[in-house]
Amino acid sequence: MSGHSKWANIKHKKEAEDKKRGTVFSGLSKQIMASIREGGGSDPEMNPKLRAVIKKAREANMPRDNIDRAIKSFEKKAFQAEELLLEGYAEGGVGVIIETLTDSRNRTLSELKFIFKTCGGGLAESGAVLFQFERLRKLLIEGLTEEEALDFLDYGVVDLKAIDKKKKKFEFWVEPGKATKILIKLKKNPKLKVLVDELVFRAKDTLGDYKDPAFSRVRELLEELSSHEDVVSVYCNLKNKE
Repeated sequence: MSGHSKWANIKHKKEAEDKKRGTVFSGLSKQIMASIREGGGSDPEMNPKLRAVIKKAREANMPRDNIDRAIKSFEKKAFQAEELLLEGYAEGGVGVIIETLTDSRNRTLSELKFIFKTCGGGLAESGAVLFQFERLRKLLIEGLTEEEALDFLDYGVVDLKAIDKKKKKFEFWVEPGKATKILIKLKKNPKLKVLVDELVFRAKDTLGDYKDPAFSRVRELLEELSSHEDVVSVYCNLKNKE
């Protein structure tokens, strides 16, 4: 029986890992399509947003075929898709923002309402949650010294965080309209690399730690939302939500 239990546990663990990997790849595919839509084209050389997402996908070991499929899928149908921004509350009053790309508004709304209902939350009216967040450009830059990173504070940077000082990685949160100045300055220094460049919603204040056991139902909700085929990104006002 112990042997049976051992292999059953291994099988269960593998299935869980495969599901998690599939969810990650699905989310990256949506990000690829969204970056093409926002950045204006499917050529990575001409679209820095797409280039950054493809790099992120490769680092996650996403197969090249999956990346190409996501690009081709967008070229075939995603220009007819609709961007839908939804707001809701999870258990405990945790605010949630969901970015979707859908070809059927009613279907997406219905399915996401069901997910909220089964996980102890609900969708909210437009504006009910959004005021708790700010729209910012997130940049992850490699190759900066701390002194060089601080020099960017005069370029519309609202927050700065050292991610890895040894590897000289710094995370910048920038007002969307001012990020171009930073990117222009970066291009003048070939030793610097932009690892991430994306528009995100960041909570102005947080209600607690995402990893706290008390928020297990919230994590369940966010995982279910993230795995939905129409969802591009999910944000909440808990800290340490990667």
